[in-house]
Amino acid sequence: MKTSREGIRTERSAFGFFQPLEKRRRFFPRIGNLPRLASATVVIFLSNLALCLGGNWDGDNPAGNFSYHNNWYSNSQPTWGSGNTHYFSYRNNASQTSLYYDYGSWVACLDFIYESTFGAGLPLDGNGNGINVYGKLENQGSYSQTINIPISMKTSSAQINPVNGNLTFNNYVYNNSNWINVWGNNGKTLALYGVLSDAGGLAVKENSTVILANDNTFSGGIWVEKGTVRLQTHTNAVGTGSVNVGTNATLDINYGAVHVRGVALTLYNGKVSKTVTGSTYWDGAFTNYNSSTVSVSAGNFIIISNMSLNSGTLVFSNVFNSGMNGGTMTGSGNLIKQGLGAFFLFPGTHSGNIDLYQGEIRQFTGTMPGSGILTMSTATTYR
Repeated sequence: MKTSREGIRTERSAFGFFQPLEKRRRFFPRIGNLPRLASATVVIFLSNLALCLGGNWDGDNPAGNFSYHNNWYSNSQPTWGSGNTHYFSYRNNASQTSLYYDYGSWVACLDFIYESTFGAGLPLDGNGNGINVYGKLENQGSYSQTINIPISMKTSSAQINPVNGNLTFNNYVYNNSNWINVWGNNGKTLALYGVLSDAGGLAVKENSTVILANDNTFSGGIWVEKGTVRLQTHTNAVGTGSVNVGTNATLDINYGAVHVRGVALTLYNGKVSKTVTGSTYWDGAFTNYNSSTVSVSAGNFIIISNMSLNSGTLVFSNVFNSGMNGGTMTGSGNLIKQGLGAFFLFPGTHSGNIDLYQGEIRQFTGTMPGSGILTMSTATTYR
């Protein structure tokens, strides 16, 4: 039987009083400066707070199994559920080199957060089961984190946020017909190397880079409002919905000689960049509004379908031959051609101005309306 002192020590350990120093630093700032409350209220408050901390990872075991009690605060299993947030706070045992999801079924949580105090980048492996997230999955720490288990985003306000550190997913991410919003304004990367699936879409809200690299089946489309979306590896990485690129945002075409799945691409003051050698064919329609840019510094970028310059100005800069390979050019917006490569033009009803600053424009069969103005700089060619 424990002595009364031992009993008190055990009881207080649940509240962090006899935890290691770094745990106490994690605990006490959350309960400091308590208002003057009735003693019963304080007890209830502390009890609820201890339950909250019980859902936090402190990583005491050399193995990172989720089912091991001493990997969690208070050495007890957390309560999973759509309203509960789980923080990965510490890796107290330096021998812990990976996390392992070994539960026998899927579980749910509200938020899944790597905190700034989690002092290592550890892969999260598993047995095939995964986690349903009803809020956000976020990396607040500076270490890159890799998730190798399936994740299902269950809410219309879903977020996956590489706030201060990179996030990599190598398994399925299900959007469940929801838009996944990506926040993080520090230039970090969300790499989706697994399949992004279901009817929802992807929206980049701040200055993050999102990499899409698999045979994706999501159909809600892409909105690059800020930051960058990079397409690479698989020609179907773009999904099956339309792609929209807004102000100060970039779609990076990181392919060689391939045909990209034929989805519509629309620029709203946005940018398309290509820095990889080889001829990349965009098989969908291309539309521009306002002032946008296509910058091809390596290889070729070729639009197979119609090219609509609906308003504003499109600056098309290419070192090697690029432009159109089918369809027609339409709209009343202006085209500025820069770079030493040739721009292939398939004429249609385009009525805006064309400024040929560098290189040449090669017009294929057909005639252009007479309403626009063609301006040519010295040493340029239009043929």
